[in-house]
Amino acid sequence: VGKGIAGLAAQHKKAVNSCNLTQDSDPRIPVAAKNANVMGAICVPMFKRDTDEVVGTLGIAVRSERTFTTAEEELLLLQAGRVIAANLA
Repeated sequence: VGKGIAGLAAQHKKAVNSCNLTQDSDPRIPVAAKNANVMGAICVPMFKRDTDEVVGTLGIAVRSERTFTTAEEELLLLQAGRVIAANLA
């Protein structure tokens, strides 16, 4: 499906959130992501309108440690991801 948190978000059809990518022990996180000068990251799947088909992912990363809240995950998943995906599908 893909690599890193984008691949995980697409595969599991849910938000993936990492407080600090540089220290994340998940072997599915590529070394390049751990060396990219970012720490906090979130990625959500984007779904084809009115389906559960993933058409892409939307990710945000910041340069400091940050755990995104459940409310932020829901906002990205339910709003931003669907709006962008609607224009792709």
